[in-house]
Amino acid sequence: MQATHGLAVSFRSRARLIGCSLALVVLTALALAPAAGAAKTPKEETYLAMGDSLAFGYSQQLYNENESAGDPASAFEAGYANDYLAYITAHHAYAGTKLVNDGCPGETTESLIGSNATLIGGLNAALAGKIPVPVKGESPCAYQEGWNAFHTNGIGGPLHNPYVGHSQLEN
Repeated sequence: MQATHGLAVSFRSRARLIGCSLALVVLTALALAPAAGAAKTPKEETYLAMGDSLAFGYSQQLYNENESAGDPASAFEAGYANDYLAYITAHHAYAGTKLVNDGCPGETTESLIGSNATLIGGLNAALAGKIPVPVKGESPCAYQEGWNAFHTNGIGGPLHNPYVGHSQLEN
């Protein structure tokens, strides 16, 4: 009988140990649950779109149709920048992402770089030996400047994110 009693004490001790371990695991899980929920809250990110008419969402047809309305930048929301923003905000972690669209109709690589001598010098130094010709740059996108000067359709229009006097790369 003594052996049975000793065996029962051994089982009770193990049961208590297992019970305490399970309680510790449950308490730890409850303590970490709010932290796990907090990790899934939307991040406030900024998506910077750079480029030409495709980023801006420019369409000659839309431009002609909106001629009398003054072509607000909001009339051009069909660019890849808006499509990509819709895609990434559909995923919970990027729901708070904001778009800064620097796209400019008629933009070229050279006008995206601009004419800032310091910037061009830095690019050429960084790219030395990697590209066959040096970067030259040219006057930045004139779409907004044309609109500011004449407020006439056919001579530019407002940008989504005006950066007059600077190139996209400088902005």
